[in-house]
Amino acid sequence: CAPGREGLTPGPDAHFAFLGSRPTRSHRPEMIRSSVQDTSEGVLLTIHVQPKASRTEYAGEHGDALKFRVAAPPVEGAANEALCAYLAERFHIPKSAVKLCAGQGSRRKRVLLAGVSSRRVREVLKG
Repeated sequence: CAPGREGLTPGPDAHFAFLGSRPTRSHRPEMIRSSVQDTSEGVLLTIHVQPKASRTEYAGEHGDALKFRVAAPPVEGAANEALCAYLAERFHIPKSAVKLCAGQGSRRKRVLLAGVSSRRVREVLKG
């Protein structure tokens, strides 16, 4: 996780704060940050989670985030745990290599996969 940035990442409309209102969709900038970012530790994913789904799976993109459905309910960290276990299994890495950096109580999360590259993420999620 990026040091000192946990929970402090501005939303997509943060730079429009001086306007006093949210911009219309046509005035929004293109994707502010990628949903998959290489770091010195591995890859940092921006994820949108849909808890209480019929099964746990990758479901494409949701705005500027990767969307995952998880079967677990969002109670006492069960959905977070299911997401991390699914990512570890899908990328063939130990559970200890998956770190939830931000969004513990939110649908939008930042997850670090240690030792994984953005290229590997694209390969795994593509197939």
